[in-house]
Amino acid sequence: MTLKLQGSIVALVTPMLANKAIDFASVQQLIEWHIQEGSDGFVICGSTGEGSTLSNKEKLNLFKAVIDQVNGRKPVIVGTGSNSTAASVQFTKEAYDIGASYSLLTTPYYNKPTQRGLFEHFRSIAQATPDMNHILYNIPSRSACVLDILTASELSQFNNIVGLKDSSTNIDRLTQLKHQCTEHFSLLAGDDDITCEWALAGGDGTISVTANIMPNLMQQMVKAAIAGDRDHAYTLNQKLVNLHAELFCQSNPIPVKWLMHTLGKIEAELRLPLTWLEPEFEQRLLTAYQHSLTGNTQKPS
Repeated sequence: MTLKLQGSIVALVTPMLANKAIDFASVQQLIEWHIQEGSDGFVICGSTGEGSTLSNKEKLNLFKAVIDQVNGRKPVIVGTGSNSTAASVQFTKEAYDIGASYSLLTTPYYNKPTQRGLFEHFRSIAQATPDMNHILYNIPSRSACVLDILTASELSQFNNIVGLKDSSTNIDRLTQLKHQCTEHFSLLAGDDDITCEWALAGGDGTISVTANIMPNLMQQMVKAAIAGDRDHAYTLNQKLVNLHAELFCQSNPIPVKWLMHTLGKIEAELRLPLTWLEPEFEQRLLTAYQHSLTGNTQKPS
């Protein structure tokens, strides 16, 4: 039986070269750094990884490179969902064929499907790839639709639908999901700023943007919260709260890529329509990063 996903899973950025091609050497370095720092898994080609501007061929090449390098040391979750059910089924099959064991499936954006449509969309993908594990992704701010608690509960009955990344920012929703979904179903926070409270309230962890910058601190905070060590979790999270906020001062992954470049980890590249961070946000991000290192309570100006 598949182990339940828990902890701090990094939503990995996709490093790029000056010609906008994937920087596989930097990907390799980031993977090893995250494993050393304690990240509990990887999401590849989510919104943080600019999956929407990579071709399917590029994504499959990146999936294969990461899966081969990780070599079973941590779970690797690959973004294969889209707003077309048929295309999602086909691409998820292709990902499985190159060795992917977990997918991340976003709620279909733009179409605005009904709850019945959402159920059938995810059911179709799960049934087409019965030996692959699937994590649903509720992201209302990007998809213009919400995966209702009842629909999530119904989908959790499938043995290979093993979790939900939820970006609803509603802790009360977590309580209802825990009550109605199956025991094998992982409930992962989709927003860093609610991760501490989410895990303290019984959630299984997070898929994190902040972990790109502070992987060990995120992992330790989530570990403490899952264990119910409220005081220690709050102490660690206090170092991160400004960083959680400032990493969304512009659309993700603009700020996190800028900060990673400033820290010498990746080149300064994004794909259009995303553009590089506006100068007015630079000092705010640097101050938030310093706060995460020192725990100084000064807030970014």
